[in-house]
Amino acid sequence: MIRNPKRKSQIKVIVIAAKLALYKAIWLNKALISQFKRDLLMKNIICDIDGVLLHNNKLIPGSDKFIHRVLEQGNPLVILTNYPVQTGKDLQNRLGAAGLNVPEECFYTSAMATADFLKHQTGNKAFVIGEGALTHELYKAGFTITAVCY
Repeated sequence: MIRNPKRKSQIKVIVIAAKLALYKAIWLNKALISQFKRDLLMKNIICDIDGVLLHNNKLIPGSDKFIHRVLEQGNPLVILTNYPVQTGKDLQNRLGAAGLNVPEECFYTSAMATADFLKHQTGNKAFVIGEGALTHELYKAGFTITAVCY
């Protein structure tokens, strides 16, 4: 038992300082862990539409919160679809109608992938057998459209 009141107050100060240091270390540790998780676990997000974000053009529960969090955190987001009929703007409007606001530049369709692939091939003319979105993407990529068949 400490009989000296001055020493007792000094020990209280040391205990309080130690507790504050511990709280600070815990807070910093949580902040570091949180940052570590963001840095390592979510560098890029690639997501499908049908069956992941939407089902029958209705939001799948929780998908809006997930996308909102990804965009809010500034993580790069790519929403992929193998459905070549719609452009990025069409998809933005489709998801918007369901209540999910996503920038147009987040979408990447199979028509976009086709246009990107063909840009790296020789030639700049295309005889298109496909939907309007494919024609649109090829035109955006600099191709001359010679004919279109649906």
